[in-house]
Amino acid sequence: MLITTNVIQKIFWILFTIASFCIVLLSLNTGINTDDFYQNYYADHLLEFYSSLGKNKSCFTHPKGGPIKYYGGLFEIITAITNKLLGYNVNHFNYHHVRHLWNAVFGITCILYSCLLGQKIYRNTQGWVVAILVLCSLSVAPRFIGHTTMNPKDIPFATGYMISIYYIYQYITHIPKLKISTLIKIAIGIGISLGIRIGGLLCIGYLFLFGSIRLFLAKKQHEHINLIKQLFYLFISSISGIAISLLFWPYALINPLSHLYEAIVLFGKFSTQLHVLFQGKVYLNDALPWQYLLIWISISSPVYLPIGIFCFIIFIRKIIFNLKKDENKVKIKEQPITPRTIGLILILFSIGFPIGIILLKESTLYDGWRHLLFIYPCLSIITSIGLYELFKWSSKNNLRHSVIITLMSSCFIEPLDFIHKNYQYPYLYFNKYYGGIEKAYGNYETDYWGISTRESIGWLKEEKIIYPKMKHKIKIVSNVSYQVDKYIETQYNDRIEVCYVAYHDLRYHEDWDYGIFNTRFIDREYLLKKYFPDKKKTTHTIEIDNTPILAIFKNKLKRLKKIQKTKDWREMKRRFLRFKALEDLENLRRKNKTK
Repeated sequence: MLITTNVIQKIFWILFTIASFCIVLLSLNTGINTDDFYQNYYADHLLEFYSSLGKNKSCFTHPKGGPIKYYGGLFEIITAITNKLLGYNVNHFNYHHVRHLWNAVFGITCILYSCLLGQKIYRNTQGWVVAILVLCSLSVAPRFIGHTTMNPKDIPFATGYMISIYYIYQYITHIPKLKISTLIKIAIGIGISLGIRIGGLLCIGYLFLFGSIRLFLAKKQHEHINLIKQLFYLFISSISGIAISLLFWPYALINPLSHLYEAIVLFGKFSTQLHVLFQGKVYLNDALPWQYLLIWISISSPVYLPIGIFCFIIFIRKIIFNLKKDENKVKIKEQPITPRTIGLILILFSIGFPIGIILLKESTLYDGWRHLLFIYPCLSIITSIGLYELFKWSSKNNLRHSVIITLMSSCFIEPLDFIHKNYQYPYLYFNKYYGGIEKAYGNYETDYWGISTRESIGWLKEEKIIYPKMKHKIKIVSNVSYQVDKYIETQYNDRIEVCYVAYHDLRYHEDWDYGIFNTRFIDREYLLKKYFPDKKKTTHTIEIDNTPILAIFKNKLKRLKKIQKTKDWREMKRRFLRFKALEDLENLRRKNKTK
């Protein structure tokens, strides 16, 4: 039975609706990330800048330092206004729900434009099949989806990036016609990306480069084109995009030329030095090996990504042949480079150029490859085109087709299963070909943003260790103290004290009741030799595939030490014996569990 274009199109929109709904649900179940300590401050103080008509410049500096003023505030302003209207402040948990929902909106928009770009490249029924494959490859990519729910910089930037590329392609296909509406949409895409970070200038470069190539080829083919007029409108579109971004970027707004130049100079050179765990060694983030980025992409992307890229390379001649097909029935051998071919080159360039710039400039990287997450949608388009050609080739033989469909389905099911099992923090994915998170443990950073902290607070509530009407006071120490503080501040007020303590400094602290520690900045030897989690202190661990990503400690000796100070030796002996008995019981329970 022949499936029509309309049926495939309807299937796409049904799947897209389901995927969007799931992303929204995931965003409501994710946690606060470590960068929110800076971003939430920026959001609230941006409103003060605008309400004071630029007199209050507190948004330019953060109490803890950092180059926050060199980032655009588009996402922060949108979320800050929404929270202001709803009456939420940073200490209310719904404040973070609002931010995560907006994150999901940006992520869904990014996915939509990626799918539509894939559809435009191949057109008609083939195009909608490619769009479905793009949708699947993005929706079941755990790293991408994980960031879609809670990353306030990289995902909004990726959205502006894809909107720009989509409408640049539209502009290329419309030549020799000049559609002002398309140029306005390009300006909006540039405004969104540049309104997040200075890297949005890449989109302006793409516009002029590929717009000029298409104009030159059209002129060569004797098409009637006013070249000066076209270039002038490209310039106006670019300036308009910059103007839009300045509306949401206070530091650039007060002195555009000077401050944009400052941001460009600092682009790729993060001023704060961090220790980064990579391939079992600890490096400073400004002295990482050149292969850091490429290895991270290979081990944290689903297996279908390299398979699709490989198929794209194998079938490249056939793909170019398909893109040269035209409605005017000109012989393919006589066809010049078509707009669709230029569009494919644009997608490839938007992947390769940023990677090349980062490698050549030796830009500062950390936390995996999230800073380059904006190229992932374009990678997914290339992957989907490769997989489509693979399926089309295999369809000539039923047995071969069945085998390939089965194998590729398993490649998509495996990361989808990971998202289902670890829906609160899918961004911790490592593919099975590499060895999963078990092999990554102690060799690469896992929960570098402390997203699992929310689950740890949930466990403390379930165990009635903390509860709304508690009368006694407890002290929680943590290396992710910002998240802990925001999860409990509204409900428990002065009943719970939260303090930051680095894991390796815990031995110098006695006055605490519970500790919440994730694996960030813990020595590799401690992780591999299982010194973390500390078995004597650990009361609960959060794990992925039997690999701990966070531990909750209980200070079992605190009360004993208090009694020791009172010199009540009888009570101290009773307490010590009880503690020893409980410890022996816990050791026995663990032995039985391992058996």
